[in-house]
This record gives sequence, C-alpha cells and structure tokens, in this order.
Amino acid sequence: MTYWVINGCILVTIVTLCAMTPFVIRKNDIFGVYFPDSASQLEKVRFMRSLYFLFCIVIGILCAGFWCLTVWRRLIHRELAFTISMLAYLLFQSLLYLLFHFRAKRMKQNHEFSYTVQKQVAVDLSPEPRFISRWWFAPHILLVAVTAGITAWREPALGEWIPVHWDFLGNITFEEKGFLSLYQMVLLQVFLVAAFYALLMMTASSKKVIRSEDPQASRRASYQFKKLWCAYLIAIGFLSIALIGLLQFAVLELCPFSWLLPGIAVFSVLSGIPALALVFYTGQGGSRLLHIDGRSNAIDPREDDRFWKLGCIYYNPDDPSLMVEKRFGIGWTMNMARPITWMVLGGIILLLIISMAVALLSQ
Repeated sequence: MTYWVINGCILVTIVTLCAMTPFVIRKNDIFGVYFPDSASQLEKVRFMRSLYFLFCIVIGILCAGFWCLTVWRRLIHRELAFTISMLAYLLFQSLLYLLFHFRAKRMKQNHEFSYTVQKQVAVDLSPEPRFISRWWFAPHILLVAVTAGITAWREPALGEWIPVHWDFLGNITFEEKGFLSLYQMVLLQVFLVAAFYALLMMTASSKKVIRSEDPQASRRASYQFKKLWCAYLIAIGFLSIALIGLLQFAVLELCPFSWLLPGIAVFSVLSGIPALALVFYTGQGGSRLLHIDGRSNAIDPREDDRFWKLGCIYYNPDDPSLMVEKRFGIGWTMNMARPITWMVLGGIILLLIISMAVALLSQ
C-alpha cells in the first residue's frame, strides 16, 4: 500500500506542477516567449493555457493508467514500471511544451498583438540583502557527524555481511562489510551537504529581474522569492540527510528496513506540500507577490528572447550571471554559456557513472 501512496503522490505532484506552470509564471512569459503583460488577457493566450493544462492532465492520467495496468498484470517489475511511466510523462510533457512554445513564437513574429517598447530601463545596483548564513548548515553537519559516530561505534558488532538494500517487496541485499559498504550512506550525506550548500549559494546570488515600471516593488518581490525558496532548500536538505541517516541505521541493524517506507512517505509529504504552497504563493520570481493589473502593452527594451533557446535554455556569453530565473517553470536555471556550468554538469554525469559502476561491481 505504501508503494502506491508514495509513488502516487510523486506522480500527482509532478503532474500538478507541470499543468499549473503557465498560471504561476510571469504574465509576460508565455511558453518561454517574452510578451507584454496585456497579452496574458488575450483570448487565444487564455485558451492556450487552458488547453495545455488539459493535455498535461490527460497525459498524466494515461501514464498513470499504464503504470497501474503493467503492475496489475505483472508485465513489468513495478519499480521499473513507475520509472518508465514517469519518463514517458516528462517526455510527452516536454514535446507538448515545445508545440505551445513555437505557437507563441509565431504569434509574436506575426504581430498578432500590439505592443510598444519602454523607453526607460530599471537597473538595481544596490547590494543583495544578506538573508542566508553558513550557520544554517550546522544542524546538517551535526547530523552527519552523529551518523558517522554511530556507524563507527556499531561496526564491531556487525557480522561479515551487512544489509545494504531493501526494495518495496521486502527483499534485502547483503554485501561484505567494508569501508565503502559501511560508510557509503555517510559519504552520501557529506555529498548532499556540499551540494545543497553550493545550490543555496548560487540561488542566493542569482540575477534579479527588475521591472522598469515598479522597480522597488519588483526588487522586494524578488528578495522575498529568494528568501522563501532558500529556506525551503535548507529544510529539504536536512530532511534528505535525515532520510539517508535512517537508511544507514537500517544498514547498522539498529532499525528494520520496513521503517524506510513511513520515512519516505513523511519525506514526500513534507517536501511536496510546502513546494506546492510556495509555487502558488510566490509564483515565478515572486510574480504573484506583485500587484500588476496586466494591462500594460510595453515590453522592456532588454527583451532577451534571442538568449533563450527553445524558451528554456539560457545561453548568453555576455551575461556574467551563473544562475538566472527560468522562463517557463519555477526556480532557476544555469547560463549555459558559462564554462563552470559545463564543469558542474560534467561532474554530475561523472558521479552518476561512478555510482552505476560501483553498483554493478558490488553485484
């Protein structure tokens, strides 16, 4: 039952976020294309958003049906069936987005709406208020230290073979006790601390989007948006490390592996519900915190469609920013013109390759 609850919640959360994206992003970002605010009131734009919402829900229902049917008929292993369903949904949702993106792009190229170009540009040269601290990660580091200490204390009492994996069916996989098999969860905790810290630093220093017609309110909304999402990252980082610690306690035979299911369920609820709440409260970049009437026909002269490939990939060699707010979606993306971006992506790919190699060798 827990298997269905956990994976079902994950699927519902992802489908909901994808379907609601056009309604929570900035009014002047329509499927990755820069429009004036007034364009969001056009009947054709409203219809496109409603149609996108409907298609996302239908695709989600079809993928959920495939998942349930294959598991019920035992055509595919149920963990593999869910993975295939999720990948299929993300693929079809991406193709759906591209269809609507190119439609919005044609609308702008064909001048299907009227707009003017603003004559003034707002530039914010004030320093970003400090709202994060390294001390926020003290509980995370303490939790890692406690896990490592308990592991060292428990090691002599363990046998030559220790449990390292447990699936939803209750099957336990054992490995010969060694440093890697014993401390791999602790090493994963260390990696998560470093990863969340780096992500927090990049998010806090990401480029602000300032609206020329109301720069002060726009700056406050951007600050609030960053502050709330950075706090969310801190909390999710701690929960992730705690969940890995629970898995390590199961490896150390201090608790049964069956405790992981409630732990994953709690983690899913505590991470999914606040994320949805933040999405609908702040909107992308704090856009829902701004009171905009949506009737402006003006477009900022810094309109940068040329730097957004397919409306979702940012490539601007002249922009020193590493992180920028997404055009279509909630959160941030990286400037693909920066060499450090490719170093980060290469490091992630290398880590995945090493993880898969270690898993294969351990078998």
